[in-house]
Amino acid sequence: MGYSCDMEVGIYEGEAKKEYIICYVTTGRILYNGNPVCEGQGFLSYPGMGEEWKVENDDKASLLWVCSQDERMKDILATFQADPDTMIFEYTYISIVKNAFKRLEVMHKLEAGYFDVYSVFISIMQAHFNVFRKGQTWNSSEVYLQFSLQYVQNGISENIRIEELAERIGISQAYLYHIFKEHLGISPKEYISSCRAEEAKKLLLESGLSVTEIGKAVGYSDPMAFSRFFTSRQGMSPTKFRKKYQDLKENNRK
Repeated sequence: MGYSCDMEVGIYEGEAKKEYIICYVTTGRILYNGNPVCEGQGFLSYPGMGEEWKVENDDKASLLWVCSQDERMKDILATFQADPDTMIFEYTYISIVKNAFKRLEVMHKLEAGYFDVYSVFISIMQAHFNVFRKGQTWNSSEVYLQFSLQYVQNGISENIRIEELAERIGISQAYLYHIFKEHLGISPKEYISSCRAEEAKKLLLESGLSVTEIGKAVGYSDPMAFSRFFTSRQGMSPTKFRKKYQDLKENNRK
């Protein structure tokens, strides 16, 4: 995510750009490929699209945008129902977007982490889908699930708490549990544990990190706690797991 309160000119070459972009105009007026875009409007951009946005004369404008190369963004962009010729859309949750802009300004000064920025993204998307669902059917649980999975995968080294995850998405813990059971057949806690275990196995086999360092990389600051967790899932300690597969690798070379 990004923002600008002194936007002048932005030019992107089509072939070079790989991101999906959702851009909100929060104040003022800009020209997007020659078309005016004002507060309460925004524009979309897909990978490979060439584009230009700029302010004219003494106009001033503030923008907030979301960029991602994730292919799932294609489905999200489709829900904005932008004009097919100009790719400009309208939005009614202006106060929420402006509040997100202010939060990003503060986070930038405080050098906030991924989780904080991601929570801003979720708040905007939640507002968008609340509006979108009034007119059409949308599987919101799938959206919440994808947000949750990415949140966990990107924060595997952090102390992820279920209640905090639910709060950041804006749903109850009970509904979060229901979503995971419905789509994955496991609870959020089980999913987090599975991600930690898989990442730990990968690091044990492919890296030269110590067991203590690997424990920290998957969210365990206490080496003993990590060892107990790993042993409970794999039936052997991290050290024995690494040695077992190192021995197998050596035997295969002979």
